[in-house]
Amino acid sequence: QEQAERRESQKQEQMEREVQYKMQQQQQQRMEEQRRYLEEKRQAEIRAVQEEELRRAEEERKRLEEEQNKSREPGYRFELLLGGFADSTIDALHRVTQLRNQRAILLEERAAAEKQHKLAAQQVKQAEAQQMVAAEQEDFDLAERLAGIIEKHASEKVGLDTKLKTIGEAISELDAKSAVVVQGVTQCFNEVKTKLITFKSEQSTVEEEDGTEAMERFAA
Repeated sequence: QEQAERRESQKQEQMEREVQYKMQQQQQQRMEEQRRYLEEKRQAEIRAVQEEELRRAEEERKRLEEEQNKSREPGYRFELLLGGFADSTIDALHRVTQLRNQRAILLEERAAAEKQHKLAAQQVKQAEAQQMVAAEQEDFDLAERLAGIIEKHASEKVGLDTKLKTIGEAISELDAKSAVVVQGVTQCFNEVKTKLITFKSEQSTVEEEDGTEAMERFAA
């Protein structure tokens, strides 16, 4: 009877392990589906941001062309140059602030995931040590239960590895976006600087021509 009970207990534990394994498989599948969903959503957001930036840039270009066609007065041209640079700078600062806020959120998520990952690794190590002791003492029932615990925490650790990798990639993309924004401001500044130099040269030429014409009229 004792052997029958022992077999029944082992059979029950085997069924529990199978159920637990299936649950872990389902959990991993859900995590993978969630990861793919988040990745697709993130890519869509990136495309939307890029399209919005292109649209804004095109609108700004058209606006500048229209304003330049409206008037060729020096003061107006000067204000237009500085105004365009100011608008681009404000927009860039706003964008950088958004990216920094998103990065801060991801850093918090990564810190929490790292703690969970460390805890899962410790639990696996502790359960493995207990399993070795149980095996040495020939307590095979305990060793089998510990095997299930080890498998559970190992699965958690794998899921957290995936999560940490995804978060790391997202942070890298945010850093790349920030670099692009800063590069755009630098390029805008250089363009404005070049235009201001050209503007100054043109004004000097106009003043010289006006002065020469005035002298000619005076001499006549």
